[in-house]
Amino acid sequence: DESELKAALIKSEQARREEQTRHAMELRAEQEGFVQKFQELQLQLEAATQLTNEQKLGVHEHHTREIQLERKRFEERIQSLQMRLETHEAVKVRIRREEHEKIAAQMEVERKVMDEKVRALEARCEANEARLKKYQSALVDHVESLNAITLD
Repeated sequence: DESELKAALIKSEQARREEQTRHAMELRAEQEGFVQKFQELQLQLEAATQLTNEQKLGVHEHHTREIQLERKRFEERIQSLQMRLETHEAVKVRIRREEHEKIAAQMEVERKVMDEKVRALEARCEANEARLKKYQSALVDHVESLNAITLD
């Protein structure tokens, strides 16, 4: 029962950790996608900035403003993802600590149960030893009485 419980706990812990790892990898992949898009936009912004003054007028100014706004949104999104990732990592650390504490508490309970079992076994051994001494004494008395009878 205890080993099944431990196995189930370990299995659920492994599944939860795999889910956390998968989630962290998804967040990192999403963040990398935003970083790549951000870099592309940055290149576009640099290209738009290099255009001559006449080309910057009109449509190009509008395009540059759009790129700057999109860049700002991506910077905010990247910052948000980084904060979520940091939070996720902190939660993983807290969960790991709590699980270690639970396991330590379980092990302490198991140790106390085992100590109690050892004490019970020691008490049974002492009782059995006392009975054995009583039986040995009775046997010696019986043998002596038989010897006394046969000597008569």
